[in-house]
Formats: sequence, C-alpha cells, structure tokens
Amino acid sequence: EQGIDPNTKYVSEKKTYQVDVGTGKPETWKVQNYDGIVRGEISLKAALWKSDNTVFADLAMNTGGRGLKNGPEEIADVARRCGISTALPEHPKPSIVLGAYEVSPLDMTSAYATIANGGRRVEPTAISRVVSHEVDDDENVLYVAPEHPEGEQVIPEDVANEAIGIM
Repeated sequence: EQGIDPNTKYVSEKKTYQVDVGTGKPETWKVQNYDGIVRGEISLKAALWKSDNTVFADLAMNTGGRGLKNGPEEIADVARRCGISTALPEHPKPSIVLGAYEVSPLDMTSAYATIANGGRRVEPTAISRVVSHEVDDDENVLYVAPEHPEGEQVIPEDVANEAIGIM
C-alpha cells in the first residue's frame, strides 16, 4: 500500500534498535534470524520466502527511510482491516512485524483469506445451514449462509494480488 517494491534490497544481518516506547527511555530491541543466519543483501520478496526477521525489522522500523511510514501502527491497521480482532495496542511495538502478538487461528485464517480473496474481507462462516426436523418429511430450513457473501474491500486488489504472487 505504501509503494515499496518487493525487489527492494535490504541487508540481512543481526541488528540492534533503540525503540521509543513512550516512557522517555528507549528500549533496546535485538533482532536476528533463526540460528543466527546472516544472508547479506536480499530482496524483500526473498526475505519473505526465507522468513528473514532482520529484513522485516528494518521494514517496521523504517530504517534509512526505506521501510513503512508509521511501521508498527500501519502493520496493526492492516491486520485489523484483514480480520484480526485481537486487541492490538494503539502503539504496538515493532516486534508486531515478527508475530509478537497472540492471534487466534480463526483470525489468522480470516486475514489470509482476505488476501487470497483479492483484498475483500468476508466474515468467517462456521455454520452453512440450520435445519429443524431434518429427518422428517416436513424439514424446515431455518438458515442458509450466503454462497458468495458480499464482504468489504479492505486492501486494494492490486496490492493483495502482489502479496499473493510473492507468497
């Protein structure tokens, strides 16, 4: 949504940031990849494929002005629009980009489904049909979930399609 090219190069290496947490005393945030793997220069797209924590930390921290403006807040905003109902803080820590906040499997499924649906969010439906007297001849259908619920466009379709292509 902010126009960052997935082929933009970042440096995959151990990193340390000073994070303003609103107390006037910044906290130190150290980020590394699993098993301390360092990849050097790598594209954002390749970083997603390799689950490179350090590149996404740069993205959230807007390191060198090449990341997300208002990174953690923007990440939380997109998560909410995509269907994450977990109470994320108004000013989340940058570790949100690495999945530091607990999210239910249903919310995560809803968020990925929103992306897969071209950026259109649809409320999850667990019950497709409710019937009374199902075994009798006088069966009464009380509810049928819509086959193609309308939903709401929460991410531009071209952005969702780009994400799908990368994933």
